[in-house]
Amino acid sequence: MAQLPMAADILHQLRALSGQLVRFQGIACRLVDVVDEPPMVVLQRLQGPGEIAADSYGHPVSLGPGLIDVPVFDESGSLSAEFRLILLAGDTDGGKATG
Repeated sequence: MAQLPMAADILHQLRALSGQLVRFQGIACRLVDVVDEPPMVVLQRLQGPGEIAADSYGHPVSLGPGLIDVPVFDESGSLSAEFRLILLAGDTDGGKATG
């Protein structure tokens, strides 16, 4: 997917949120990485079961944190439905202003 001019700005802004606590599908997570190609954020689960980490031969060696890859954009270049499910910690209304 060719990146839109605003895509670089969005990815840059997301990098500033690295380390922030978020919620994704009701799961507490931390934003640990922003990947350029394909554009995605990597979330580390802070609760629930971990994932088995394998060595270079595919043998299980440890239990590590579960990671979730979330695409930032969909095929049309809009923010993906999955990405829109990410809430900053303490945000309960999806960023909508109340009042």
